[in-house]
Amino acid sequence: MSSTENSLDILRINGMRFYAYHGAFPEEEKLGGLYSVDIELEGNFSYDRTRDELKRTVDLEEVYRTTEEIVCERRFNLIETLAEEIAEDILENFEVEAVTVMVHKDSPPIPGMVESVEAEVFRRR
Repeated sequence: MSSTENSLDILRINGMRFYAYHGAFPEEEKLGGLYSVDIELEGNFSYDRTRDELKRTVDLEEVYRTTEEIVCERRFNLIETLAEEIAEDILENFEVEAVTVMVHKDSPPIPGMVESVEAEVFRRR
């Protein structure tokens, strides 16, 4: 067994920002809000360095597009559910062993001064 077969590498996309309409309250559905998403992908990305090509790894632009579609075109009451949906979609459609998704919701409707709330999910094949 080669050392690359046991490799665990990490790719991250941080600070993807979207305006979307998630939440359990009617005003959230009407007004919307800012969301940011961080994604950490785990897998064996130690390919042959002599073949330094995009097609030999996870296409991060496609991960972004997938995330954007889920955040902007679907609606969820809970950010936990939103994070779960992103994680499951990535595991289903990309060659990764595990994924961590963190969703931040800016200015949540909580009485008091709260910058954001966040949900983090970790899923493995």
